Amino acid sequence: MLRARATVKGPWEQYTICNFASDGYWTIQSQADGLYVSAELGYTGNQYGMLRARASVVGPWEKFSFGSCGVGCTTIQSQANGLYVSAELGYTGDQYGMLRARATVVGPWEQFR
Repeated sequence: MLRARATVKGPWEQYTICNFASDGYWTIQSQADGLYVSAELGYTGNQYGMLRARASVVGPWEKFSFGSCGVGCTTIQSQANGLYVSAELGYTGDQYGMLRARATVVGPWEQFR
């Protein structure tokens, strides 16, 4: 599970972002294990849309769009379900900061810097 929780950048917080402009999508690949980030659309409840670095090939759940929400501010949107990625700052314990593709509009939890 990807989480927005680290106060310093370590090996688990490093990703390669690739733009496939001719096909209209971006991928996010973990530098720690080489796997692509997926939006888990088969999950239900509070885990629906959870982002995980678990795919060895790119399919529909591994395609994202990036947008601007101001200077130095970026949004991430799953192309599979059309929803924005949120950092779940209301969760506690091991799920605090979980990233999920679940928002229909951009608010504070959908803005990344």
